Amino acid sequence: MSNIEQLCKEKMVYSFGDSIIAGHTFPLGFVDYACKEEEMNHQKYAINGATVIDLRPDRRYILDQIRQAPSAQPDFVVFDGGTNDAFEMMKYSNEQVLKNDVEKNRSLESQFENSFETLLVFMKEKWPNAKIIYVVPHSIAGLSIDIQEKMIDLALALCAEYKISVVDIYHDSCLNTHENNQRVKYSFDVLGDDGLPGNNGSGTHPNLQAIDELYLPLLLKALRELNTD
Repeated sequence: MSNIEQLCKEKMVYSFGDSIIAGHTFPLGFVDYACKEEEMNHQKYAINGATVIDLRPDRRYILDQIRQAPSAQPDFVVFDGGTNDAFEMMKYSNEQVLKNDVEKNRSLESQFENSFETLLVFMKEKWPNAKIIYVVPHSIAGLSIDIQEKMIDLALALCAEYKISVVDIYHDSCLNTHENNQRVKYSFDVLGDDGLPGNNGSGTHPNLQAIDELYLPLLLKALRELNTD
């Protein structure tokens, strides 16, 4: 991983979100590596399949993760969210869908916006002194670009309104797994024989090379800049 001067050593980070932060089938995700790099303390609550909207009967809901976290103030909160919501929205986006499915899609957009705002308000009220960072994931193969960008635009507008910092992998890195060579090089679904994330994945989950080259530098830059504010 990157050799960057430790400017956030011993700070506390809470992280929330879906499999991109959780690590998917590997126990470590990009926030874990950032915290190792800086020797920060880290409590991770992210789980595979988590959503911003309360969509799932198994309650894989990011707000529930935040509720479970301690009330003690962390120095930083890092979270993602929206990818699984966007995959859900794709079910209702086909041009041939019935009218009630179109209405369902519009309803999901509104629910996402309202639920994302609820997350921001809840975090700011629970940890008023924490520096909060929202991570926008890369352009994900298998996910409609229009839908992903719509979700991103909604989230970024709210982050601007509530003065939430953003690490924008989608716009500020070259990682786009719609491009087949990038999907093969930078994503994984299963672990290799060595127990590490492999490559040639479906495009959603960044492997160690993607973390090292694309996710980690942007997150570390944000953490270090916020730490000096």
